[in-house]
Amino acid sequence: MPVAELLRNRLDRLNDTLRNAKENSRFYARHLPELNTLRLESVNEIERIPFTEEKHLGSGIEDFICVPPGKISRIVSLFTSGSTGSPKRICFTGDDLENTADYFSFGMSQIVAHGERVLICLPGKSEYGVSHLLSLGIKKFGGSPEIYGIISDPSHAAGRVNEFRPDCIVGMPVQVMALAECHRREYQGRGPSTVLLTADNAAESLKLRIRNAWDCLVLNHYGSTEMGYGGALECNFQNGLHLRDMDLCFEIIDPYSGKNMPLGEEGEVVFTTLTRLGMPLIRYRTGDFAHLLPGPCGCGQTLNRVSLPWRNNGGTVFLNDRLLTMRELDEILFSNRHVMDYSASIRRGEYESIVKLKIWADGEADCLDSGTRKAIASVLPYGVSVCFEMAEPDDISPGLRGKRLGFVHEPRF
Repeated sequence: MPVAELLRNRLDRLNDTLRNAKENSRFYARHLPELNTLRLESVNEIERIPFTEEKHLGSGIEDFICVPPGKISRIVSLFTSGSTGSPKRICFTGDDLENTADYFSFGMSQIVAHGERVLICLPGKSEYGVSHLLSLGIKKFGGSPEIYGIISDPSHAAGRVNEFRPDCIVGMPVQVMALAECHRREYQGRGPSTVLLTADNAAESLKLRIRNAWDCLVLNHYGSTEMGYGGALECNFQNGLHLRDMDLCFEIIDPYSGKNMPLGEEGEVVFTTLTRLGMPLIRYRTGDFAHLLPGPCGCGQTLNRVSLPWRNNGGTVFLNDRLLTMRELDEILFSNRHVMDYSASIRRGEYESIVKLKIWADGEADCLDSGTRKAIASVLPYGVSVCFEMAEPDDISPGLRGKRLGFVHEPRF
């Protein structure tokens, strides 16, 4: 289909979504402009539509759904990091879930050939969970998936890799890194030819360790439950992630002014669902950061691509008027081959602040060489000190429990 026709179809889907939400969602009936001023003549006009924010989801799915409750096939509850309140809930119709399975099928068919094996190391084994939908999508083009689940025991997972011999592994970055290094040590056999990382931040230094362990291609996927799981996928040319353009309309905005950022400049990722029937979301602010990439990809695709989004999830903090991010800490700490994971907490005092880093290592008593310590000190704001704590051997790291958390804020001293 020509690009111009694709863009017209996307605009039509966007206007249909706005009209459907205005007419059938109690929240959007209040939140959106009047119908006679709602139709957009170009996608760029979306700036005049108000944002949907995480706090709005607290009003409950009854305010958001656009179909009778009996048509809802799945409801997912999500707890916000650090929150003790009610979870936000996202719901899908059967058609919404089938659309996700189709997207996964297309995306994975670009990575895995007919008959090749895929080990899925993600949560959501239950019917229509993310692992189940990914498995359905892989089967659609003749791939051979197996759902393993999250990797809480890398040695056990390495044994399964040795038996199943997958051509591709899909999983969360810290867990797959631990699996790769454990498999190399214990079996020294063939690993997968491709790894797809998703659901959490993936530092370049971490991806390099996976590549070195398995001599494989390491690709990235970006998505969230709010998006319908799938959002953007990196191709073999590794020149940014291809957006799910016909199902989602992405924007990159200035998080302070709310204005759209120029091409190539970093800002907050905002999306609008274009085909969601049960619970459409319009201009939903993710809190993640990325930038749109100019020019065509080497694969020939000419539609929008995005840099690998950095998932904030509490991973930024202002200390002495300077921003410190876990993205900086990730790159430094995972470049040390002994560091398997870490957690970070902040303790503020009247005159100084302390960054406390708890390190999970691979058995080395003191894995933090002077180079690592100096590199950490170099990214800390003036007047901020750092202290290190080594985790006990039986202490399970955050990354092996699931998604890693952002900075933990301790009581002031």
